[in-house]
Amino acid sequence: GDSTVRDADRTVSFGLFYAMMNVAALLSGFAIDALRLGLPRGISSDESSPLASPVRVVVLSTVATSLGALCVSWRFRDLPHRGDGGGGGVTVVTAGGVGAVSAWRTQCAENARGVLRNRRFWQFLAMAVFTLNLKQIFRHMDATFPKFAVRAFGCDAPFGSIYAINPAMIILGVPVVAAATPNVRHFDMIFRGGWITALSPFILAWRQTYGGACAFVTVLSLGEMVWSPRWYDYTMACAPPGKEGVFGALALAPVFAAKLPTGLLGGYLLQTHCPAAPGGDCPAPGRAAANGGDGGDGGEVGTRCDGRALWGTIGLVTLTSPVLIAVFHRWLRDSGDGDGETDGETDGGGGGGGFV
Repeated sequence: GDSTVRDADRTVSFGLFYAMMNVAALLSGFAIDALRLGLPRGISSDESSPLASPVRVVVLSTVATSLGALCVSWRFRDLPHRGDGGGGGVTVVTAGGVGAVSAWRTQCAENARGVLRNRRFWQFLAMAVFTLNLKQIFRHMDATFPKFAVRAFGCDAPFGSIYAINPAMIILGVPVVAAATPNVRHFDMIFRGGWITALSPFILAWRQTYGGACAFVTVLSLGEMVWSPRWYDYTMACAPPGKEGVFGALALAPVFAAKLPTGLLGGYLLQTHCPAAPGGDCPAPGRAAANGGDGGDGGEVGTRCDGRALWGTIGLVTLTSPVLIAVFHRWLRDSGDGDGETDGETDGGGGGGGFV
């Protein structure tokens, strides 16, 4: 359980966990480019074969690895909580009838009231809402950036390799940052790193070249390695004992909530500022799209692709997250401190604003 780990050790552990999650992302970036550019006709010479498309090969590989993960998951077993005599703290209702159901409902209602009375809950909920736009930048990097790269730089644009800069930096940098800052407050790390990530889209808005794209991913990754791993740690620090599941669900909710509006916004911006060429982005394998660049060393943006408006808009949307945190800084600054058991009303942050 979370209570068996010291705060400093927990920070390093979450950092290592977050870094390992990015190993697959690193490999996938290079794999996408290897299949798109090295095997434009897939792994079959038969045009009618389902393996004649690199996209289908990628999908098939994800199916295979998912089945492997399912098989491995059957080997996992939950370990009993320390000090609970192996019972895991689970109360088993043996008496049936209306009385047992009523007692269970009463207990659930009391637990809900306890969470709603907790000031840390409202602080955490505010942070989850405020960071929604900050987290959507990763969805834009997954979905909007590949389309932009193909339409701006041509079908030979190595967007997978550019994307791989992010997981590579996370794998190398997160453990270092976690080990160097175990005593820095979670809120401070989220606040400071959020500014760095939020400013990264403006680099691509300024320079729509391969260099600008690499700089965009690099700066985004620098901010991510500061704040994103700490979000997991911050969630557990805000949660009262026994309520980690509720707070964990709230922590993941913004990630999923960001996907739908991000897709709609990204699609609208692409259609408006970087539309596809007649006949599609890549009418023939290896040939640049009509509205894109020539895929040369300079990687200059195509004439029909307005990357400044596209990424400038995304940057403004992302920037709202650290701005909102700054506005409510005095109320939020002590969130994530302690064990999440504070119930009282906010005291205004104890005086002294500022972004520290």
